[in-house]
Amino acid sequence: MTNYVEFTQSENKYFLCGVISLLDESGEGMFFIAFCRMSNELPWYCYSDSLVTESSFNEINTRGTPYILFYQKIEMK
Repeated sequence: MTNYVEFTQSENKYFLCGVISLLDESGEGMFFIAFCRMSNELPWYCYSDSLVTESSFNEINTRGTPYILFYQKIEMK
């Protein structure tokens, strides 16, 4: 996932601010969790069906399979 955290395109910079991960694909269906942060300097949070906990980038790498990535654009001046 490290290659997907931050990148530059044209005159804009993008940073990873959200990830939806697939935890389990069992016979009962799929289970997803979300990881989000408000800026690249604030901590990550993990959102499941019933719980919100502070998280880390390492947890994103180890819990489930990243399914959807969300980026925030930072305009460079």
